[in-house]
Parts: sequence; C-alpha cells; structure tokens
Amino acid sequence: MRVLVYEFIQSAKTAALAAEVLEKSGAEVAGWVCRPRSEHLVRNAMPLAHIYPVAYPVPRACIGQQVLEFSAENEELIRLLLDREGRFESALHLAQVRAELGSYVDFVLDETEPQAVVFSDVPHNAFSFILFLAAQARGLRALFFKPGPAPYLFTYGEDVLSGVTATVEAIENNQTHEVDRRGKEYVERLTADYAHAKPSYMQGQERRSRWSSRLRRALSRPNVLNAGKAVRNAVTHVRRDRLREEYEARASREVPAAPYVAVFLHLQPERTTLPEGGRFGNQWKMVHALAAGVPSGWRVVVREHPSTFMTGARLMRGTWTYDGLLRIQSVQLASLETDPFLLVDGARLVATVSGSVGMEAITRGKPVLVFGSAPYLGCRGAVRVTKPAEVPAAIAEASLLDRLGPDDVTDYLRRFEQSPRAFIGTYDSGDRASYWKSGEAHCGVLDLMLRDLASMVGE
Repeated sequence: MRVLVYEFIQSAKTAALAAEVLEKSGAEVAGWVCRPRSEHLVRNAMPLAHIYPVAYPVPRACIGQQVLEFSAENEELIRLLLDREGRFESALHLAQVRAELGSYVDFVLDETEPQAVVFSDVPHNAFSFILFLAAQARGLRALFFKPGPAPYLFTYGEDVLSGVTATVEAIENNQTHEVDRRGKEYVERLTADYAHAKPSYMQGQERRSRWSSRLRRALSRPNVLNAGKAVRNAVTHVRRDRLREEYEARASREVPAAPYVAVFLHLQPERTTLPEGGRFGNQWKMVHALAAGVPSGWRVVVREHPSTFMTGARLMRGTWTYDGLLRIQSVQLASLETDPFLLVDGARLVATVSGSVGMEAITRGKPVLVFGSAPYLGCRGAVRVTKPAEVPAAIAEASLLDRLGPDDVTDYLRRFEQSPRAFIGTYDSGDRASYWKSGEAHCGVLDLMLRDLASMVGE
C-alpha cells in the first residue's frame, strides 16, 4: 500500500511514533506533506521520506498539469479557508492563489501516485482540504484523524461532513460493556454548573486574556517588547475589548418569555465550522435557516462564543457580524453575562454547528439541532440538519424526543468505546493537550487507519 502522509507533526514524539507505525504496517510512504517549519521533525523521524512543503508561493517546479476545481459548496469553503490563512490584495489575488494551490496538489498526486492519503487532522487549511477533495476525486481513500465525543476518545473519518457516522455504524453493541471511568466523570462534569462544565481550553484562554497575564507574558519574552510587535498586540487586544462592548450593547441579559431556540456560535476560524460546517460554516446561514423554519411566535436567541473576545486566533468578527444577525426577523443576541446553562434550560431546543454545547444540552434534557459534523451525531437527542429546508421537520422530530438526560450521553460513550474504529486514550487529563504532545492518540488512530487500508487491499 503506497500512502501519502499529511503532517503527524504535532510534536517530535508524534512524528517519530508515526514513522514507527508506518514502518511496522509495511506501508510504503510515497511522500510526506508538512509545513516548512516542521520539515526537521519529518527528517529526524524518516530521513529518506520525500517531503512536499505546504507553502505559498508554490515552488516553481511544482505546478501540475491541471487546475483542480470542485463543487460550488466546496469552492466556497476553500475561499473561506484561504481567507483565514492570509490577507489578499483583492478577490482576484485570492482566486489566483486558489488556482496555484490546486495545480500544486495535482502535481503532488501525480508524482507520488499514492493508493491512499492519511491526514493527522480533519483537513482544515486550503491546501489539505484541496488535497483531500482531489484524492477522493481520483478514487483514492482519504482518511483523517478526528477527535471523538469525549476527551479520551478518538477515531478517523472519510467524509468531512458526516461526523463519526462510520465509527458509530461499526459498533458491536455489547450491553454488558461498562463505560470508561473517564466517560462517567465527563458526563458528571457536563451536568454540573457551567463553571465546572466549561471546556478546559476556555478556562486557559480566560486566564491568558487577563491584562495581568498579558503583561507577564510580554515581560517573559523580551522579543515581544519590540516596538512594532508590541503595538500590534496592544491594538489587537483593544479591538477585542471594544468589539465585546459593541456586542453587549446589542445584546440582552433577559431570557425570552416566548418559546425560543438557543443558538451558540463557534469561535472562528476553526475546523469545527470550516470545513466541518459545510454550507453552515457561514453561521449567519444557520441562524437565517432557523429563523425561517421555527414555528410562529418563537424567537432565535444567539450567544457569541466568549473566546472571540479573548487572546487567541485571528479576530474574524466585527460589528457587521452582529448587525447582520439582528437584521434577521425574530433574532436577538444574548449577553455573555447570561449563564449559558440558563439559556439552555429555558430553550425548547439548542442549535449549533458542531459544538460541545450539544452534549451539554442533551445531558440537561434538551434536544439539539446539529448543522455540521459533530462527534456526537448518533447520540439520542442529536438531530442532523443538512440544508435549510430540513429545519421545520428537524424541529418536529426533536420535539418528540422526551426524557433526555445524562444516561443518553453515557450510553452513547459506552457504544462508541466498543467501535473497532475508536481509539481509547490512556491519560486522565480533562483536555486533549496531553495526547497532542505525546503522539499517543494520533499514532493510535494512524494504526487503525493503516489496518483498515490493509484489509481493503487484502479483499
């Protein structure tokens, strides 16, 4: 089996373990694609690997024979992915970069002639997403690592928009199997108050976003104190603080007396919307579809993701975001001062692209409309929406779900653990950082992917 490898460079240990897994599997590494700054990790792990850099400008000798193009929906996702990665002089500039990347991918696939491509994450930059689509278009299997529904669970997928459907469908449901202790603890955390249920990455962001933390980091890294970078960092923090003020000026702390859907926006950019949200990667479309599809008299209450206003990824929002949402009839914004679980508990149902709030809602007895590739699709209480016209039927289906609660999530985790496509990690940590550093999860899932590919060759 000739395999093209995409990254697996989350750490030096990950790259080394990935090389070991590939060697033991007997797979022939046709090439290894990674960012230029990580090439040394691949060189150390597999010195003879032919490395293809994820780079723009594209290397001069690497322009292929074709400019690959895909469906209108996928082309929109590619444009949005490019927008998150760089700043372009014009739409024409972006279009040229898109064309060059497509031609580069064509070159890589022609030169390596792989039988399959394996990715260390859901393809969510422009190059990796084009590579994924191009591999599928050629009839190649393209498998990617995907986090599961709880911090200790991982799997792999082949369809960016189908969640973990294949993992769930492969389950051999053994009623005597008892859910892992960490699964029970995870569900208990979701049923607690929000201060305890809040994801660990958000707790870290809150600490890093305090002005005292910002100052300490600056003082500990003298290079950050150079005039240019210091000014840019200060301007970014001020922009975030001002945007939060603008948001709060448009938001309400009151929970509506009328029936409502509680919508929780994702931080952007991130893979859980781009590309895993598909057409709803533009979250305005999700809110619009809900407002058009809810029963008469219902409200759509939208809450911004708090991380938007914290230290982190590039700021992709503006006042235009919130003004655009408020132009949709029956929509109102919820203040970040309002406890999110108060919004969940008062709602008829919850809506998200693929956020963890879906699991939180189910544990609290509320059905959730899922507009993207959530890792809990298959859990009782999660209702999939793939296009706007499905919203009324999805609401009707969700309304028939009764007696939802922690047992539904526990049962889903129990079933997920039994899937031959699931990898169960060993760490007790409540977040995924330990797995990222150790390489255990990525390489455990890589082994599962290679076994799957080998079985197909055998057949």
